[in-house]
Amino acid sequence: MELPIAMTMQSGNARDYFLRLNKSIYGLKQSSPNLYKLLSEALQKTGKDFKPSQADPCLFIKDDCVVVTYLDNVLIIGQSDEVINCFIKSLETDDEGFEFTREAIVENYLEVEIYRPGKPNDQSFEFRQPCLIKKFIELVGFFFCGPTNPNRLVQSIYS
Repeated sequence: MELPIAMTMQSGNARDYFLRLNKSIYGLKQSSPNLYKLLSEALQKTGKDFKPSQADPCLFIKDDCVVVTYLDNVLIIGQSDEVINCFIKSLETDDEGFEFTREAIVENYLEVEIYRPGKPNDQSFEFRQPCLIKKFIELVGFFFCGPTNPNRLVQSIYS
């Protein structure tokens, strides 16, 4: 990184100086780890009390809310809209001052289709990755055999 044009040096060559960044710049290799560290610390702060999952460090769990992070994407699942909105507001007004772009409905997060089966009294979710399944089928050469539905093909492979 070079010194900005408007910056003047008291003595010497401008190339002999360096700049120290106070914040990460989007797109740098260390931006995602820096954001993860900042968000992780904020989630585990007293008052928020999220616990990282032992199975996946990008999954944070609390009694009424779950947070999933991947690079600069955050998925928040809560027991109610009020829980989610309160949580988001607490991160936005915290010392770190996070900014969020809110999506209305979670149907496709990182190419993972998320939906509810629609059965009465069923609180479960189903996750599918049709794009990844299609790439896998093409990679291993299964596109000439079996059913045309990629989900059924993967089920038949594992059964």
